[in-house]
Amino acid sequence: MKRIYIALIFISTALTTLGQGIGKITGTIKDAESSNPVEFATVALVDPTTSKPVDGTIADAKGKFAIKEIANGNYLVNISFIGTKQ
Repeated sequence: MKRIYIALIFISTALTTLGQGIGKITGTIKDAESSNPVEFATVALVDPTTSKPVDGTIADAKGKFAIKEIANGNYLVNISFIGTKQ
């Protein structure tokens, strides 16, 4: 299995506090070696205290993703793609 390194080049953690404390995370996933977008990677928003996923999405064909309507708090972003090691 070929090992591919994925780097989250741009994550705009714009957890903007609107009136109700709701924000969003947007970003682009790119391969660390080639800088090509990683298509259809899975992005999970994880609660660091329980290690359980809270929300998630799949990147598009250009490696872009967005998770909207996130409540205020601390989260981990876990990105995975078939054929890669974390």
